[in-house]
Amino acid sequence: MVSEWVLTVGALAVFVGGVNQAVTGRILFNHAPISWSNGEIRIYGLSFAVLGLLMAVGVLTWSGLAPEALIPSRWGVLWFPAMILTMPATQILLERHHDHRWPFKSAASPL
Repeated sequence: MVSEWVLTVGALAVFVGGVNQAVTGRILFNHAPISWSNGEIRIYGLSFAVLGLLMAVGVLTWSGLAPEALIPSRWGVLWFPAMILTMPATQILLERHHDHRWPFKSAASPL
């Protein structure tokens, strides 16, 4: 019971940190010496918020504390791959965007 509580508090800390980055546009931990733009930091923060929610859902599903009506037990299979893929995919796409190697064509992009 204590481990579920600690993991849930950690997940919610990740969520709150992500919301903080998304709202303020200021990065909490810049692990790379990159000068990120406000928009990139906001997207990075949203990915942290999604990761925190996925972690919390995963802990509640794993521990069996979640009510079946709120989080069906069959979703337990889906949250782990989503959690594993959220941050690396976001980080790779943001680094490509920052280096002007954005893989998606748009009207504003001369690629």
